[in-house]
Amino acid sequence: MRLLEIGNRQRLKYIFNPQEVFGNSEHRQKPNATDTLSESGQRLYDESLRQLLEPEHSGEFVAIEPRTKHYFVGETGLAALRGGRRELPGRLFYLLRIGSDAAYRVGGYGARKDSAFGSLAS
Repeated sequence: MRLLEIGNRQRLKYIFNPQEVFGNSEHRQKPNATDTLSESGQRLYDESLRQLLEPEHSGEFVAIEPRTKHYFVGETGLAALRGGRRELPGRLFYLLRIGSDAAYRVGGYGARKDSAFGSLAS
């Protein structure tokens, strides 16, 4: 990061070398805790919990603590995580919706051109 002076005002300009930020193939960083958590949590779900949970709990949430192989089911993601935090305080959990590819979905709606109010772009 460099500080640029423009007239009597100073502005920050972010300048980075992609190899410094992302690393090159020779100096890759170790996987962080989140990567390891998600990989091991998904593996545990796929190998043993899917068959156990999907028939009766489809659409509910499961919070998985892969190191101890404990899991907590709840109607909402928050309920599953609260159950896990109650039993295993200070631990990280992998959260997913049972029977689904993702715990949550992000979406939205665009403005229609033929709406009664006209286009929002004008």
